[in-house]
Amino acid sequence: RALEKMAARVLRRSILNAEGYGNTAPSFSLKLFCSFSKARFFASSSKLLNAPIPKIRVKKDRSFEHVAELEKDIAPLLRIKDTFLQFKKETIPLQYLTLRRRFLGVRTTEEKFEELMKDYPTIFQIYMHPDEHRLWLKLTPEAKELVEQERLIHERQEPLIVGKLRRLLMLTHGQSMRANRVLMLAPFLGFPDDLLTRVVPKYPEYFNLAQNGKPYQILELMVWDEGLAMTEFEKRAKLSAQKSGMGNVESLGYPPSYHLKYTAGVVPRRKAIAYLQEWQKLPFVSPYENADNIEIGTPLGDRRMVAFLHELLSLTIQKKITIEVLNHFHSEFKLPGNIYKAVNRYPGIFYISVKGAVHTLYLREAYDSKQLIGAAHPLLILKKRFAKMVHNGPRLRAMMKNAIRNAKFKL
Repeated sequence: RALEKMAARVLRRSILNAEGYGNTAPSFSLKLFCSFSKARFFASSSKLLNAPIPKIRVKKDRSFEHVAELEKDIAPLLRIKDTFLQFKKETIPLQYLTLRRRFLGVRTTEEKFEELMKDYPTIFQIYMHPDEHRLWLKLTPEAKELVEQERLIHERQEPLIVGKLRRLLMLTHGQSMRANRVLMLAPFLGFPDDLLTRVVPKYPEYFNLAQNGKPYQILELMVWDEGLAMTEFEKRAKLSAQKSGMGNVESLGYPPSYHLKYTAGVVPRRKAIAYLQEWQKLPFVSPYENADNIEIGTPLGDRRMVAFLHELLSLTIQKKITIEVLNHFHSEFKLPGNIYKAVNRYPGIFYISVKGAVHTLYLREAYDSKQLIGAAHPLLILKKRFAKMVHNGPRLRAMMKNAIRNAKFKL
């Protein structure tokens, strides 16, 4: 209080001096007061950010839960469909899939797995192998057509895929990653299954597959490209600032702010709002910058984590990824130990849907109600067609059963 009274006296004197003598330049006393006020503001800001992060209530969002429920139904069948691509003739012994059913995300017994495959005659055909005398599976002509269109999309989008892979490696610590882990991210980023065997060898100027004395291969980035080191968040912020006549946001001294959008019915408390306002004023930490000196879990560390997840989700075709996959990349991406807990501190930026043992992370700003904003990726259009085939499968089988039953009854 004493300091505030002294500052008020200094301000009054400086104003009187300026008015009495017609001074146009601010007096030393006025400069002193401004410096004092600025220091006091940053001191209070620092005090607020150093306090424990105020919790914001996390509530289920129906729109995201609807999207997650649709994904849950078709995800195992998509994995089974992709398994066919690993075989030259695109036919698989039923026993092979039965033994791998848990890995494919199908939670059922061996006996019921065959019945499950029969439930989808729109996708799979079961037949007896003439030589081995056991059941095999193959894709229906309609499903094969989708697979062929998927291959064509990957071929047409190869330059975009290469650019995205370069950016992914630029996000990693040391610009390298275990090759098998790249394939874990492939479905989310829209990469083909033969990325490492067909695409990567064609671009030795960008990538190198090395063993380095280890039992696994490592994918290395050969050249850093500064032109790729700008996040999608920064691009949109600068474009928005230019459209609104603000010019370059960074040149004005303001870091770009994240758009906060909460589930209906969630209203953050004043303390949480005040914290987020000060947190948004912290410098933007690009995920492409070296983060060795930034401590994980601090306000600045959270700035870096949010920036990284925002960029990674922006690179995905559906603006989502599972936390179970992210848990394999703590060292490569400098992520906190408990990603779920860390991300839930910012429910206005991200949303986490929990379905069984799967935690799916969504970028809120990319969705409007149940729909992705903007033009859908070509692979997502094929995915919708596949989902329709999945939905029609049990219905078609029921019709086939009824037809057989009616035929027997007539006989």
